Amino acid sequence: MGHFASTDWHFTDTLTLNLGARYSWERKAVRVSALRANGCNLDTLICATNFADAAKWRGFTPKIGLQWKPDDDTQIYGLYTRGFRSGGYNLRNTDPAVPPGPFNQETQDSFELGAKKQFGRHRINLAAFYNRMKDLQREINLPGPLGVSQVIRNTADATIKGVEAEGQFFFVQPRDFGSARLREWPVSQRPVRPQR
Repeated sequence: MGHFASTDWHFTDTLTLNLGARYSWERKAVRVSALRANGCNLDTLICATNFADAAKWRGFTPKIGLQWKPDDDTQIYGLYTRGFRSGGYNLRNTDPAVPPGPFNQETQDSFELGAKKQFGRHRINLAAFYNRMKDLQREINLPGPLGVSQVIRNTADATIKGVEAEGQFFFVQPRDFGSARLREWPVSQRPVRPQR
């Protein structure tokens, strides 16, 4: 279930405030039965479960932006947003000894400052960004008696930051030239939390 709202507030003809927000609520319930002899009754389609659980996740994801257009060919902006990915369960796990979960939700806070400029037919975009992610959901391989088991876990926190430059220039005929990007991906490692 989710609720969303968004609006733009024009302070002047050149300055605009962007506001948005979403509230998400999710509940997931699972019943897992390992494949085994006489585990299911094919007549009644009822299986004896060896794992049953339910969990809830909530997320508030706002968006705040400010746009300034000093002239028709220039835009300068700043933006903050939060992203949310709900938690869940590993339902494709092949090792009964590895619990299906749950794994927790993942969140991301994103900040961006940028400018866009039009020079006749030419255009250039510049942006600097900083993304902070918490409880990254990643698929990992776990060794076991039945081989390798692939499960999703909350593995780490991470920060991605950098700058981007993009240009479109026409010299003789309409052709595109110019693009550059620089990013950093420092990741803070921490032990994988045990599943309950």
